[in-house]
Amino acid sequence: MRENSGRRATSADVAREAGVSRTTVSYVLNGADPTEVSEATRERVFAAARRLDYTTDGAARTLKRGRSDFVLVLMENLPFSPLVGATSFAMSEELSKNGLTLLLVPWASRRQPLPSLIATLSPAAIITVEPLPRADIATARRFGVPLVTVAGGGVAADGFGDTYRSIGRLQGCEMIAMGYERLVVALPTDQRQIAGARIRMAGVGDACAEAGLPTPEAVAVGADPTQAERVVGELRNCAHRIGVCAYDDDVALTMIGAAARLELTVPGVFGVIGVDDTHAGRVALPALTTIAWNGDAIASSAARAVLRQLGAAAATDDAVHADLVRVVRRASA
Repeated sequence: MRENSGRRATSADVAREAGVSRTTVSYVLNGADPTEVSEATRERVFAAARRLDYTTDGAARTLKRGRSDFVLVLMENLPFSPLVGATSFAMSEELSKNGLTLLLVPWASRRQPLPSLIATLSPAAIITVEPLPRADIATARRFGVPLVTVAGGGVAADGFGDTYRSIGRLQGCEMIAMGYERLVVALPTDQRQIAGARIRMAGVGDACAEAGLPTPEAVAVGADPTQAERVVGELRNCAHRIGVCAYDDDVALTMIGAAARLELTVPGVFGVIGVDDTHAGRVALPALTTIAWNGDAIASSAARAVLRQLGAAAATDDAVHADLVRVVRRASA
C-alpha cells in the first residue's frame, strides 16, 4: 500500500513502479489480448497497481471504447440455485483475469427491453442460458454486443453447443437402455422454464426416434403434488413400463412422492430420471438417477467463448467441453 500523498495514482505511476511502459500497463489493465504481454509482466503490473492503490477510470474507458467491462448474465428464465452461484463465481474468476466484471442481471424483458439495458450498461458481452427471441438477437448485433448462449438450441446459439437438447437426449437414452418402452416428459409449471423444457423434450424425442419408440408425451407437473398424483394415477394403468424424464430433480422428486402416496414402488411400473444432481435427490428414497452439470466446464466454456468474441483469446482455444453434462446412475430408474 502506498502512503497517502493526496494524489490519485496514475497509469504512469504504475508503469514506473513496474518498470514497464504506459502502453504495457494499458494492455494489461484494460484486458487486451493476453498473448501481447508475458504472464510475468502481467503479474508485475498487477502487483504495482495493488501497491499504489491504482484504479482505472471506468467511465472514461467506457467512453473511449464504446463499451464497459461488464459481461452480463441475463437471468430472466433462470431461478437462482447453488449451481448457478458456483458456476457464476468460476466464470467471474476466469473473466476477471482479462479485466472483465461479471454481472448477474435478474432481467425482466417486458419491463426493461434489451435496447434499454444495453444503452444503460454498455456491456462488453451478454451471456444467456436460453436462446433470446430473434428481435433481441438482432438488437444485440446492431449494438455490436457479442452473445454467448450456454444452452444453445435455437437461433441465438452463438455459444458452445446445444447443451439443453443433449440433456434430454441423455435422459431418453438412459431410460431406453434401462428397458422402458414408453417415455413421458414431466414439465415444469414455472413459465420462466418452459422454453428450456421444450428444448430438452426435443432431445428426449431424438432418443425415442433413434430407438424406434413413440414420440414422448408431455405432462405438466411442476412442484404440485396433487397434479403429480393425477399423472401417476394415469401412468399406473399403462400396459408398458414408463420412463419419466423430469425437467429437474424437483419435478422428479414430486413424481416419486406422488408414487409413494399411491403405494407404488419406484422403479416399478415407472422409473424417474431428473436433472441437476441436487442434495435432495442424493438422499431421497430411492436415490434419484439424474443428469449432473459440470459447473467448472460450463464456466470455462462460456468465459472462453466471450473472450474469443472480444478478441482476447485465440480462436483455437477449446470452447467446447464434451463433459458439460453426464448421467449419474442411482436407484430411481
